[in-house]
Amino acid sequence: MFCKASPQAFGLLLADEQYPHGIIGHVYPPGTTSSNGSPFHHVAGRETEVDVLIGAYAFTTGHLNRVFKLAELIGIRDLSQVRNYDDILLSFGGMKRLRIHAIGPMLQYASTSLPGVALWKSDEQFWTERVSVFEKLREIQLTMGHAWSSKSKSESEV
Repeated sequence: MFCKASPQAFGLLLADEQYPHGIIGHVYPPGTTSSNGSPFHHVAGRETEVDVLIGAYAFTTGHLNRVFKLAELIGIRDLSQVRNYDDILLSFGGMKRLRIHAIGPMLQYASTSLPGVALWKSDEQFWTERVSVFEKLREIQLTMGHAWSSKSKSESEV
């Protein structure tokens, strides 16, 4: 995150530590494809809820501790081997629905979309892995009845 946005993001995190905060995100409407071929749709430049934070985000040690627990629940023993979905794990570390904030643009390298540099352009399993992990974590979240889940455990059993 560039310098001017960092203090603002940190301030937003301090104001509400229930979830990680960011400035760019993705929403995942199953069965759809965005213009770049991704099943996740890019969202930036506004205050809104998202499913995944990407790029830069502010989080607490509590969020990070939940990442380790969630990783274990889906069978990941070594987080150093995670390449394509570390941001998804962190996005599920909160207790409320994620939000991005309109606190300014995030500067990105021109190479963020180049094959050989960008994993999403180079790794054929990139989107498949992301969707799989996202759906596993969403199911865990629904089962646990987290505050930002669309339904609690009792509702999913009906």
